[in-house]
Amino acid sequence: MGMADRVSMANATQARQGDGVVSGLYRPATSSSSQKKWVKNEVVLLKAVMPEAGCRTIVHYFNRRWKSQRQMPVSKPCVTDTCRRHEYLSLTARRKRKHRISRPMPNNCVWGCDLLVRKNRQG
Repeated sequence: MGMADRVSMANATQARQGDGVVSGLYRPATSSSSQKKWVKNEVVLLKAVMPEAGCRTIVHYFNRRWKSQRQMPVSKPCVTDTCRRHEYLSLTARRKRKHRISRPMPNNCVWGCDLLVRKNRQG
């Protein structure tokens, strides 16, 4: 069995299973499939916070925040694909962030008085 026969058998097997096939050819897993879920969520949140920012800006801020802590840098094509695929998620995250109810805060128990404008006996 030659190499061409093995490749065609692999393509036929992949075509029956239906995963990893693009126009009848076997395509190995890309870097986007190895991407963690928290990376996708963080990219979507960054896009929701900075809607006018481009992919390079999001890559810069993501890598600046997470590269040293989790050793998980992202590339520009990865962020571009994530922003394109999950545009609706970033819009809903932005809407939720804008319309959220603020957390309850304790009443201000410390009151201050500005004594700079108070006049004393000398005027």
